[in-house]
Amino acid sequence: MTTTPKLQPTRALALLVTGGQLPPKSEIVIATQRLRGAIVAAAVGQLRPGEQARYDDLSADEAEMLAPLAGKHGDGHLAAGNRHLVLWPLYGQRGAPDRLLLFKADGFAAFERAAVFAAAQRPVRWGRGEGEAFRVLPLPLGDDGAELFDSARSWVSLTPFVPPQGRHRFDARGRPRAKELPERQVARLCAQMGHGTPARVEVLDHVGAMRVHWSWTTRQAAHNGPRPATHWPGYWVHISFEAPVQGPIFLGNSNHFGLGLFRPEFGEGGAGVPTRNDGGADALQ
Repeated sequence: MTTTPKLQPTRALALLVTGGQLPPKSEIVIATQRLRGAIVAAAVGQLRPGEQARYDDLSADEAEMLAPLAGKHGDGHLAAGNRHLVLWPLYGQRGAPDRLLLFKADGFAAFERAAVFAAAQRPVRWGRGEGEAFRVLPLPLGDDGAELFDSARSWVSLTPFVPPQGRHRFDARGRPRAKELPERQVARLCAQMGHGTPARVEVLDHVGAMRVHWSWTTRQAAHNGPRPATHWPGYWVHISFEAPVQGPIFLGNSNHFGLGLFRPEFGEGGAGVPTRNDGGADALQ
């Protein structure tokens, strides 16, 4: 099923990488966070045209207007829940990210869409080396990523799950705490995000260190104490529910920047086989 783009705020916007390249999968967060920064900067330009203002120059009321894009409120507190802007990498036939899907649960306002289109006018640099930048082109919203919005009993990692920061994963003897194991974290986050408690969570593999997003509070802590880690262990995970659960499911550290994203797993017969909802593409609207 193919969606028809509408000239009104929608929940998703598709971008094609047309120039340069995105970083490796383990570093994808640096690209998505730089793109979000470009989108926020473009929105600031709309609020303060001709002033070359920065986000930090905004009043609390102006910053609050950008909270759905910036992920933090005008008073500096981080936005809770999963209502603000999410940036997901989508992978082509060669296994490299070549598209981006931008999602906002409450839909994009007209000025937010304009900010995305303005950010697409310039290359986004994610590193200092030659070729460490990319350009994007807005696409008509088709069925790219539509499966993420399906309903299924079985879900598997599309991008690695990274457990949340700021938790005490080891006891005083250096042993892993049972409640901090990845399986337990995924189950807890599923329930917390309204998906319900899974019937089973299985870690399929450990994928090594993944770059994570530093929030504003993390950057402040880096100035006032030990420097936080830039990379955290990631895991491929399989989740099974007793009944079909509606997507999207994105959990854990940096889940608004492309990590912890799950896709439905469809199959024939056997325990845990999902029930498909063909309205997945329509859920993007």
